[in-house]
Amino acid sequence: MLGEITGTTTPTSFTFDVADSVQNLEYVKVYHDEQGYVLCQVVEVEKDDETTRASCNVIGYRDDGRLEVPRTPFDPGTEVLLADDEFIAETIQIDDSKKGGHLGTLSGRNIEVNLDLNKIITKHLSVLAKSGSGKSYTVGVLLEEILDKGIPVVVIDPHGEYGSLRDPNPEGDAKEKLKQFGLRPNGYDVVEWGDPEVVDEARPLSIPHDFSTRETANILPDSPTGAQRAVLYNALKKMDSSDLESLIHTVDLDDSNAKYQLISMLEHLQSLDIFTQQDYDYKQFVEPGTCNILNFKGLEPNVQELVVYKVVSELFSMRKKKAVPPFFLVVEEAHNYAPERSFGEKQCSDVMRTVASEGRKFGLGLCVVSQRPARVDKNVLSQCSTQVLMKITNPNDLRAVSKSVENLTSATENEIKNLAVGTGLVTGINEMPLLVDIRPRRSRHGGQAEEIFAEELRPGDDDREKELVNVIEPQQSFEEVRMAADDDMSVNIVLHPCSIFKCENDETLLMSKVTGDVIIDIERRRRKQLPDPGVFSGDRMTVLQALHDGSVHRDEVDVEADILQSLLDDGYIDEDEGVLSLSDRYVFTDPLHYSGSYQPSYREVLYDEKRDVIYDSLRELLSNYVDVEDEKDCYLLQYEYDE
Repeated sequence: MLGEITGTTTPTSFTFDVADSVQNLEYVKVYHDEQGYVLCQVVEVEKDDETTRASCNVIGYRDDGRLEVPRTPFDPGTEVLLADDEFIAETIQIDDSKKGGHLGTLSGRNIEVNLDLNKIITKHLSVLAKSGSGKSYTVGVLLEEILDKGIPVVVIDPHGEYGSLRDPNPEGDAKEKLKQFGLRPNGYDVVEWGDPEVVDEARPLSIPHDFSTRETANILPDSPTGAQRAVLYNALKKMDSSDLESLIHTVDLDDSNAKYQLISMLEHLQSLDIFTQQDYDYKQFVEPGTCNILNFKGLEPNVQELVVYKVVSELFSMRKKKAVPPFFLVVEEAHNYAPERSFGEKQCSDVMRTVASEGRKFGLGLCVVSQRPARVDKNVLSQCSTQVLMKITNPNDLRAVSKSVENLTSATENEIKNLAVGTGLVTGINEMPLLVDIRPRRSRHGGQAEEIFAEELRPGDDDREKELVNVIEPQQSFEEVRMAADDDMSVNIVLHPCSIFKCENDETLLMSKVTGDVIIDIERRRRKQLPDPGVFSGDRMTVLQALHDGSVHRDEVDVEADILQSLLDDGYIDEDEGVLSLSDRYVFTDPLHYSGSYQPSYREVLYDEKRDVIYDSLRELLSNYVDVEDEKDCYLLQYEYDE
């Protein structure tokens, strides 16, 4: 039991006084007199000097397959219980791997979250997050699932991040991570198109100049005047071929003075060296089970816009005629190809809006990926029925997301700002947003930023040690912590030795080898101790059971005074003016309640101090409470202020 409902309740929300530790967005269940147990979710946790109070939103219960909300409020005093995985899965109905692609697991739970791939292809998807939050990694996971189903994929890739899909995941512990999900490393069929001098083994990327008058006007670097359009129209009517050189020559024969600026613009197009006179088969971009990547690495932005305009236009036209099979189009850095009108129009803006609004009718699925949601055309974003939202901190971007995504509450918006890397808020696959830990990739991730050693960026690094270690990093960066420090403070980088325990049901616990505690919150540095197993026996156990449901006056506890005193001396219970309560320093529930998803990685880190190992036999202590299957050593990177 986590606590009891208190104060005013409604059919959709309530608050409860917390008797045990509870986290934001935790799933709980509460008994309703008419409907039985109802699933709810913690949306806010507040604490003052005396009480910890949690606010909950009611998710509902299943009635003939439909998710319903009670019509009457819950009774004050009703117990609030931690919801079990089976009850959560049954209520929100997300664990059906046969219907879609395995994106990951419900955060903190052993419940698979699967996206309905048919829904994505017919109703579009957006993946939105600030840089470095895991957008490209998440899209890579999604593409693996789509390619496994044999669906063709076309990726607009400005930075050359997705070619790595061809390579199996090379991480040393990748097999073990994937094994937990019933997967193994795998590479996929990938064809890259780009500049062969920049992208190894890329097929040359070129497009035929077979544009109509309107299309030619659309791809010019500047919008042509009415007179220039007339010259262009007359020239194209007289031409037998459609190459740029012939077009420039034909325009030059016109008597109008409007031809001169038009010729200058056409010569600019010719200088881009992207057009070809050869026959071009756009079907080669859409092959079942193959990921065709338009790798724009090294190409000028205006060239990228031309290619997106022509390729997407042609493929959409062919799809409407059923000349190519249904396929999935991924547009990375979508704010560059479908910008909000206030940020200017691109040569490919119109076709992107058309695909977003009409593509679903013809089996052309669109995935919009961006780190600047506020700069993406709002009409394009609003057409995406499924969203994966990762960490976003920019206020303008948060407002844009809030306007384009349904069912987002203010509490959910606040959570988006604090999401850990690799965790996403998924909306549109269910009646409610779901917090999901993205599964490991089967293929190699190619979206890592180029590493620049920190000694070039951070003050004091000359005096720091450097070592290759298996490390878990906090969400906050060194720079963010340093900027928050007072002027007279410095920030030390500390390596804290830990053990990751793989337990029953694939749950994982992180424990400190310095203090012997279970680490329950990396960001807030919160830890709890495991009690000595001997405390759960005899009269000591009688006291703990009496305090389990809340505080009790010591006169109401029928045990010898020395028993109470020993529990007080050992710190298991607290006393305030004769009122006894369980100490918040210990784990008195199932330790797996504090399980999490921990994925350390080997890298060279700079540090000021590496703490010594004090507790080297934590497995033996933990085994008194749960079945431990495996143990792995790592370090937790921590930032500590030093005045």
